[in-house]
Amino acid sequence: MWLFLIFGLPLALAHAIATWFPASELHSVRRTLLRGLISSIPVWFLSRFLGSLLPTMSGSPAYVFHEWFDRILPYSLLPLLAYAIFWRLDEPLEGDFLQRRLTVFYAGCLAPFGFGEMTRIELSPDLFGLVILPIILISIPAIMPALFRAWTKAWMTRRILIGTCFVLAGLLASLPHWLLLARYWYLALVIIACLMISAWSAALPGLYSRPARKIPLV
Repeated sequence: MWLFLIFGLPLALAHAIATWFPASELHSVRRTLLRGLISSIPVWFLSRFLGSLLPTMSGSPAYVFHEWFDRILPYSLLPLLAYAIFWRLDEPLEGDFLQRRLTVFYAGCLAPFGFGEMTRIELSPDLFGLVILPIILISIPAIMPALFRAWTKAWMTRRILIGTCFVLAGLLASLPHWLLLARYWYLALVIIACLMISAWSAALPGLYSRPARKIPLV
């Protein structure tokens, strides 16, 4: 089970990139993946700092907010901020290249997190840490690029709506850990199934589309 936590995320993302990404973007993929891997170190330490700001509150429904602030929120937003160091967030790109490049960057940034999470749950491994958490970490690189791409193209009112959906979806993804602790495992599995379906439907159109005519190499 440790192997799924450590290798499930990088292998799943590597398979998606190799299967869906156009061969013409291979050079850009390598460069982006390397920058994502470099960013994983500061992103991990910043996420641990943010996670320490809220108390654990184990056994209470408020534990959901701790989980959201500890994992979901930093793992979703910090890679996007790291991406902004290398590229402009408002950079005009043809087609769906922005979504594919951002997906690769998220993949490189979050791929080592399975090993980091292993060190956190080493003394108390459970179903959430070994199986459900890797699925959540796989879903984030699938959903966030598509969500950000939709946000950049929306007007102010729709941006507020997208931001609200982001917060609500993050809180929903934070529920399974508490549900497992409360022994509502069937509800946790339903939420994870919905998350996987949402990740698939959000990611696939942009990843599998035709490449842009001009592909930036930087």
